[in-house]
Amino acid sequence: MLIVLILSIIFLTSCCFSPTNIQSDIYLVSVAFDYDKMGVNTLSGTLNDQEAIINQIDYLAEQSKRNIYSYQITQKGNNILYRYYTKQSRGEEIEVIKDISLNNIKNEIQNIFTTLGSKKNDLIIFFYAGHGLSSSEKERLGALVLGDISALSVDSNSYKSRIYFLEELRYDFSQVTGNKVIFIDSCHSGAIVKNDIVDKSTDIKDSYQNLFATYESRNDLVWELSACTADSLAYENEETQDSKAHGKYTKELLEYLGYNFYAEQVEGPGMPYSKQLSVIDAWKYINDKFKRIGKQTPVTSVTERDLVLFTF
Repeated sequence: MLIVLILSIIFLTSCCFSPTNIQSDIYLVSVAFDYDKMGVNTLSGTLNDQEAIINQIDYLAEQSKRNIYSYQITQKGNNILYRYYTKQSRGEEIEVIKDISLNNIKNEIQNIFTTLGSKKNDLIIFFYAGHGLSSSEKERLGALVLGDISALSVDSNSYKSRIYFLEELRYDFSQVTGNKVIFIDSCHSGAIVKNDIVDKSTDIKDSYQNLFATYESRNDLVWELSACTADSLAYENEETQDSKAHGKYTKELLEYLGYNFYAEQVEGPGMPYSKQLSVIDAWKYINDKFKRIGKQTPVTSVTERDLVLFTF
């Protein structure tokens, strides 16, 4: 009961930690798969999700006068593309600087994390749209599916290179310097959410002390916002005459960020209603929308502070 009370206090009184917009840069690492021409179910909304997230974050960075560095890995049919661009090259043709084989994608993501060069106050965003795997391996529940694993032995090197366990992703991402947030639109994505502050096996006194630990000593802190719980599925909205296909979670996240959805499949970046955007507020917005749908429950991490993403 006391643990529940502490969790309630966190959400009611959490202190926001906000990067200074003028001084902090934004790093966006986005990964999306449609699995076309593979032995797994093709997803129709993932590439639209990635494109919209990139465009909206890019637009918000411009509006808040912040530099942005974007790393994009996209699988579409037989093609796997890796693009990198900065604020200075916005509007120009984006050069494909690298081709990645299916067995190298996890290594490439890890390499991006280790070479970002971000600073303490920078905002680092990881976004993934694709299939999620539920694993029974002890303490490694959940994984990203980075390619076709339908005909591979679970003990093969190819299988292992195409599976990115969420626990492993979270650890790798936690080593990056800056204010870090993970957005995952996949089945079983809630497995990545880790309670950094309060754990059932932790003494209440220690939990209370950790609750108010200074942020400066917690560079490994990661905020997460997933599409669903660890044991449930994530869904897509099918393409219609009026709208493109999108993941239900990503569509609501985009709306919270200010993205505009119009009729006849016309959509594009826009300004949010709120002058300040944060992880907890995003979760509240998506959760309220999903209560009406009834299929998904978004999950976010419980930390001592909310993370402010943008202030205008």
